[in-house]
Formats: sequence, C-alpha cells, structure tokens
Amino acid sequence: MVLGLISFNLAMVLVWFAVLVIAIIIELMTTDLSSIWAALGGLLAMLVALFCHIWWVQLLVFIIVTLLGLFLIKPYVKRYVGRNEVKTNSEALVGKIGIVSMDITNGEVGAVYIDGKEWSALAKDPDDTILKDTKVEVVAIEGVKLIVKEK
Repeated sequence: MVLGLISFNLAMVLVWFAVLVIAIIIELMTTDLSSIWAALGGLLAMLVALFCHIWWVQLLVFIIVTLLGLFLIKPYVKRYVGRNEVKTNSEALVGKIGIVSMDITNGEVGAVYIDGKEWSALAKDPDDTILKDTKVEVVAIEGVKLIVKEK
C-alpha cells in the first residue's frame, strides 16, 4: 500500500513537471503570456504533489493558480511589458502632421516631409489636389506610400 502511494505521488510529480515543461515551451514559442500561468500552476501543483497524494487537490491548485494568473495578473503584466514597445516608422506616422514637399495631384504620387524625412504620398481622395507647403495629416499607409488629407 505504501509503495503504491509513493509511486502514485511520484507519477503525479512527473505529470505536473511535464505540464510545467510543456507550458514553458509553448510560452517561449508564442510569447503571449498565456501559457506561463499554466507553467506556474503546474509548478505549484507539483509542489503540492510532493506533500499531498490527493489528485483532485493538486488539480484544484493547478486550475486556481492558472486562472488567477490568466484573468487577474496577465492584464497588469501585459500593460507593464507593453509600455516600452516602439512603433515601427510607418505605424508611428499615422496621425502625424507633415508638409507637402511636392504637389499631390489627381491621384498622382507626391511627397510629404515628416520628422526630417521625405515620404511618397497620395491624397486620401484621388480627385484632390494638395499643393506644396500645405499641412497634411497621415491617415493611412498603403505599401510604402502615405495616404494623407489636407489639415
């Protein structure tokens, strides 16, 4: 009986260790901060399995820790981690104001000067004409061209 209990506990420790390793591997592949909570739940369930042979207690610890991490802690961590993300050049341009450096006429490509760089640009409305030295706002990006409207 004791030997069976020891082998059951060892098996459960190994199961929770496998859950921990698999969740870490998934997290490293996705970096979504979702699987990390399952890894933490697996770690705590593994520690509980060392001292408690009741499988449903281990499962309950795993579920509670995973769900708490996923729904209560993850949003705060995501906000903190995402704070230092820098938009790429093109994403950062949407909403910025620039100066037309080469006329944009009748659907033809012109140029806009923003943040010390010149960009190819098209008018949002292909029938619009936007003359040189006019202030424009970037409303979108298509390929490598800015889509602008007169400000």
